[in-house]
Amino acid sequence: MRFMLWGVFMCLWVLSLFLNGCQTYVLNEQEDFMLLAGPLINHHSRKDEVNGAFDCTTESIPDGSRDYFELLQGKGATHFKVPLSWTQLLPTGLSSQPRLAVVRCYQTLLNQLVEVGLRPLVILHRSTVPEDFRGRYGGWESPELVQMFQQYAEFAFLEFGELVQSWVTLSHLDELKTGELQDALHAHASAYNRYYQLFPGKGKSSKFDVDRGNDVSGNLNH
Repeated sequence: MRFMLWGVFMCLWVLSLFLNGCQTYVLNEQEDFMLLAGPLINHHSRKDEVNGAFDCTTESIPDGSRDYFELLQGKGATHFKVPLSWTQLLPTGLSSQPRLAVVRCYQTLLNQLVEVGLRPLVILHRSTVPEDFRGRYGGWESPELVQMFQQYAEFAFLEFGELVQSWVTLSHLDELKTGELQDALHAHASAYNRYYQLFPGKGKSSKFDVDRGNDVSGNLNH
């Protein structure tokens, strides 16, 4: 449990955009507390091979992963952090050319989490632009890249949305310079607004903010 608490408090602040508006709350040990397990937390594995980030970059999740998830759930974890890989899911950047083995891997992972009672907290992307995409489309200042990110977000929402209630659009914004940060926020807003275009009636668009950990999170509940 101590390791879980440490992993959670590394985040410090989480911005939650609820259906009825925008609300920022502090992770507090006594209240408003959500236990998270994920890449930071792998100390309680029953098997040595159950390790790592469970991010499907190898196209498969470790053997025994379900046992690991059940163990976490039994210890009180409620959510599991799942970072998606933009370049692994869409190597060309085009949603019409997905890497199907990676899509199936994430679907298997998310299904296992839901089946054992853990809620996936899915992170669409870290803040830095993948080098392969930067060479073709430019950085976050490029309208073309922002459009590509919106299409990627739409792809993820449609492929995994039935299994996911909470999404984080971009993380680790402290890796960006000031100018890049502003452009990245435009990409976040684009993805957030697209979600509500795809799922009308799920709530109105909200403002976004940056928490103390420099993460932008859209808690898009549906």
